[in-house]
Amino acid sequence: MSDPDTIDLEVLTTEAWRGFRAALADAVAGLEKDDPPIVVRAGAAGGDEDPAGSFLVQLRVDAAEPETVHAEVPANRHPAVGRRLDRRAQRRLAVLGWRRPGGDRGRWASTDDRPHADRLAVQVVETLRSVFGVVHPAFLACDVVHEPDTDLRDLQPPGGQPAARAACPRDFEHLVALVDEALTPVFGETPVRDEDGDIPVVVGDSVVFVRVLAQAPVIRLFCLLVTDVTKPRRAAFEVGVLNRDHAAVKFDFAEGRVRAVLQVPAMPFAADHLRQGLEAMCSMAEGVVPDLCVRVGGQPFLGASH
Repeated sequence: MSDPDTIDLEVLTTEAWRGFRAALADAVAGLEKDDPPIVVRAGAAGGDEDPAGSFLVQLRVDAAEPETVHAEVPANRHPAVGRRLDRRAQRRLAVLGWRRPGGDRGRWASTDDRPHADRLAVQVVETLRSVFGVVHPAFLACDVVHEPDTDLRDLQPPGGQPAARAACPRDFEHLVALVDEALTPVFGETPVRDEDGDIPVVVGDSVVFVRVLAQAPVIRLFCLLVTDVTKPRRAAFEVGVLNRDHAAVKFDFAEGRVRAVLQVPAMPFAADHLRQGLEAMCSMAEGVVPDLCVRVGGQPFLGASH
């Protein structure tokens, strides 16, 4: 159960997408035949456009069909493709109702009447989130402007006590600095990073790594729980049990190793959420690893010689 005196970042992100979707629907409904298209590009926090100039989704109205809105996602062969689409992404586009490229058409397409602009907006937002992996509308550059109703700096938790300030990172370097600032009280000094830029936290025979993702405002906490697994069938079963018992942490088994991952959204960034996530991962590793190694016939990350 979540702490009632903390800010629920998942709720804030959901609200941000809901507001963006509504603003997009209004913009689509207002498109006229002579208007420039609405172009949604990948961007950085604050809406700075991707320097490549490519687009993820485009919506337009043709003069011949003034009441029909055409939405497009560039296919891999399209000259303005923003990101190459793997098979999973292409299957997802088809499931969401996009028509596959055909003939000389280098794009995925969808159309709807302007009175049904809300349906296109839902389709576009789901595409941005589940196909392109955009975690927050602040990481888009487009003509649709949505101002959140709530200033994150003024959020108050129940009870009237001031909430810890939530910061919106400007870019990757700013988020790294926010993480260092949040974890300095935990270690008593500025965190030390390894050659990969991760912060290693030793927990018994395990290490929890803190990584700031460059491609999205997300902090990934991960831990290699067991290596050199000799009972793969048992390991697959144990991973299923762990995923059932730990809702926030995701476990997987591959290449003879059992790994745990916890994603902490960072748009906005809240220091308490990162510290709570790190504490949860460390407690999980400390409690799970010894017995798990025995059950799957493996070794802890730092105990291969034991």
